[in-house]
Amino acid sequence: RAGLAETSAAIAASADVVKESAGQVAPAIAAAATTVFDDLQRAANQAIGDLSSAVQGAREAGTTLQHAGKAFTWKWVALVGSAAAGCIAAIAFGAWMSVWWQRHQVEDLSAENVRLTADVAKLRAGAAAWTRRAGRADLSSCGKPARVCVRVDKTAGEFGDASAQYYVIYGY
Repeated sequence: RAGLAETSAAIAASADVVKESAGQVAPAIAAAATTVFDDLQRAANQAIGDLSSAVQGAREAGTTLQHAGKAFTWKWVALVGSAAAGCIAAIAFGAWMSVWWQRHQVEDLSAENVRLTADVAKLRAGAAAWTRRAGRADLSSCGKPARVCVRVDKTAGEFGDASAQYYVIYGY
């Protein structure tokens, strides 16, 4: 800019000289034009150099920003991937624990089924024996507190001794 101001001043000075010396107009104009051209060329070269530096700085900033963006992207992908893997692991662990607990319950119920089946067989055998021996007995509750009583056939007689008395169950 300083060069342009100097050039403008030189042109103004040259114009005065041209007016004063009409015979020397062409060489003075040529000298002024050369001076202006040189000043413009220096100013243009300086501007081009400054722009080149700015463009180079912008390229470097763009490259740095691009690397930072890639690093951020990979970190974000790693974070999301880790979170997803953690969720999948937690769900898998929960499912495994559920299956383990259910298997444990099935094993316990299976053992209880075996025990109850054996109890049912014993009870059926006892019921069959009771039916053979006294299945038609007429049972009731007697007295306070309620006690189990059986209907007896007193006409069949009394059995036992002084320490224990027995009667025949009614219907046998």
